[in-house]
Amino acid sequence: MTDTTPQAAQPTLHAIFVPGPDEYHAAPNEILAHYMAEQHNAAMAEFFEKNPDYLKRWNTSAELCRAEVREWPFDADEHAEQIAEFDYAGWGLDPNAPQGSTS
Repeated sequence: MTDTTPQAAQPTLHAIFVPGPDEYHAAPNEILAHYMAEQHNAAMAEFFEKNPDYLKRWNTSAELCRAEVREWPFDADEHAEQIAEFDYAGWGLDPNAPQGSTS
């Protein structure tokens, strides 16, 4: 007999993907994932503006180094581990603010 019990939908886990090092960084939610990607991309743009030689050294372009919001590709436990260690202050966020707040 096949189990036809409806399964609760799993929430989407969000992350940013940073090309180049091909790294995923877990985000607490989608709003903060977009904020994190914006912060990363602004920091990289500033870095490359001040250090254009790195584009040649790394054989890349600023566009190819842009972070994007993606669904977390690994299991929920790994996402939870990264969120438990999430550095709100490092991303310029207030850990006491409501989820999704960037102020």
